[in-house]
Amino acid sequence: MQSFNCASILKVMKNRIIIEDVSEDKFNPFGAEAVELVALALSDNGLMNAETTLNGQSATEVLKEFFSKRRVFQEITRLGYLLIQKDKISHNVLQEALDIQKKNKDIRLGEILINMGACAKEDIDSIIKSQKIKKEHYQRLKNTLNIPSS
Repeated sequence: MQSFNCASILKVMKNRIIIEDVSEDKFNPFGAEAVELVALALSDNGLMNAETTLNGQSATEVLKEFFSKRRVFQEITRLGYLLIQKDKISHNVLQEALDIQKKNKDIRLGEILINMGACAKEDIDSIIKSQKIKKEHYQRLKNTLNIPSS
């Protein structure tokens, strides 16, 4: 019997694959589904090919969905997005601040927004705190899954 360290416990026994303890709970940060975790486990262990299906779906497509959710999660933890979600700034203000940042790469986005009068330092601090919590949760998830950085 060979076992692997991945999202779920995956064992290969005489051409039989056993997957146990699949739990979506610890993958809540970006809404991974159990079938996606199975696809990841299969892929990570070289047990997936073009013909592999999960619940009637191509395992490759299921895995693509997992990575898509991961990219979206990474994007939505960005400062500008979080400020827009909290109605602290508009898309136009963010674009203006990003244009300024392109010309002044040493200045952080939050500092630019504060200097523009677009939001208060307290707003930035609050968002950064929530951003750190989300990123820490995601990092724990990545470590659990043994996912390489993108």
